[in-house]
Amino acid sequence: MKSNYADAVRTAVEAVKELDSDDPVRPIAFQEVLRAALTGGAIAATPATALRSGERSASDAATRLAGRLGLTVDEIQRVFDFNEAGPSLTINPLRLAANKAGATAQIALLIAAARQGGTGENETAADVIRDECTEFGRYDESNFAGTLKTMRAEFVLGGTARARTYRLTRPGFERGRGLISSFAGGQVGNG
Repeated sequence: MKSNYADAVRTAVEAVKELDSDDPVRPIAFQEVLRAALTGGAIAATPATALRSGERSASDAATRLAGRLGLTVDEIQRVFDFNEAGPSLTINPLRLAANKAGATAQIALLIAAARQGGTGENETAADVIRDECTEFGRYDESNFAGTLKTMRAEFVLGGTARARTYRLTRPGFERGRGLISSFAGGQVGNG
């Protein structure tokens, strides 16, 4: 048994060694190759280099986010659109909190979860969150930074005052998961 496990680990290491060490797909690829090697499943003939970040599809980000949060890919795709520019929200703006501070907090959690859990970003820039809030008509210039600053349980603040960044904590990911699940489960719009 130990020999089979050691062989499986060597197979997995060999399969992912061509990926960049900071590539967010690397641990997932290792896990999948190891699982296939241990269960006798087929390992895809596609070389590991095909998983390099520039060649990943949008569905890969949705799949990673779903796996990270314990949700289905369908739920993720009801809330986000993943494209070359990164994830964007696709929910009806009327489903967000009525007040700007509440909506800003929701948008920040959703976008940070998608970017950090789906695309592998380490932290999300305030400008990215601000742009999404603006797109949804919820940007409040006077209170934007203050709203995010109150979310210390959900975010670790980084950067400088002019270039603030936010990294989700475990409670932040959990709140993001709850929001995604809620938005994905309900009816959008009037129908």
